[in-house]
Amino acid sequence: MIRLHYMFVPLFAGSLIAAAQPARAGGKACIPAASEITLHATPTGAAVCAKPEGKPEVCFAVSPTTDAVAGIKPAAAPASAPIAITVTADGKACNGPTCKTLGKRAAAAIAKATAAEKQNFPDHTVPVLATMDLKSVVFGDRMFSIAKDKEIKLKAPKEYRRRSDKPQLGTLDVVGNAVIANWLDCAGPCAMGVVVDAAGANKGTWFNAGTPMVLDGTRVAIIPSDSAATITVLDTATAKQFGRIELSDGVLDVLEAKRASDGGVVALWSDASSQPATWKVSWLSVMATKPTATATKSIAICP
Repeated sequence: MIRLHYMFVPLFAGSLIAAAQPARAGGKACIPAASEITLHATPTGAAVCAKPEGKPEVCFAVSPTTDAVAGIKPAAAPASAPIAITVTADGKACNGPTCKTLGKRAAAAIAKATAAEKQNFPDHTVPVLATMDLKSVVFGDRMFSIAKDKEIKLKAPKEYRRRSDKPQLGTLDVVGNAVIANWLDCAGPCAMGVVVDAAGANKGTWFNAGTPMVLDGTRVAIIPSDSAATITVLDTATAKQFGRIELSDGVLDVLEAKRASDGGVVALWSDASSQPATWKVSWLSVMATKPTATATKSIAICP
């Protein structure tokens, strides 16, 4: 969910209530300011639901060929297939009947990281994830070989090292059998991602860092996690990039995306340079041949 305070839009979680009639400005549907915003993919397009503080939720139905109209909040989407193995508290990673137990070095490093996190943030936990082939385990910015019980040292992409003397490793994402390392050298938007194999070697070229969305098989769409406006579609097995989609040539205030009913991506976003302020809903074709944005609809923000 997204809370919109004019053009300041942090992300946070929470639940929503039943839909009500949306506000209208100048005869057109508009999203109330200072609202929690949720994007839903639907069989015919998308639904954008807004929950103003202290008021009922309002929802809008929108499609690639129709403007936003009053709608009903859709049912929850079915859960997607897992893309990572969650390591249990006793240090076991299981994919079906096959299980592996973490070695002493990995277990000690995880315990130390967990203790440090608890000391600074008592309510936080350190997620410990393994690749689906049970070759690698990651937590925070560290990666271990499960079989060798040895930490794997990662290196920034060559392109990044050319432009920065001190690239810093940020988060690690597990996607199937692959790990994506995210690097940065400023407060943003400057983060780069790169696919790494089980030995820690970089595969392919860098891309704008973000949250991986599994499309099918090993293909993923990288949804930018900072204000970059570019979505990259790639194959995690080969690191081949099928293409990049630019939603805007400016800086985004926010971006949320869901799998579309046709297998593509539907994205809800707001451009910092957009005047007047509006939400935009874009439908993206993510076929391997040429990923493109196929349609965009705007929903105004109520004055």
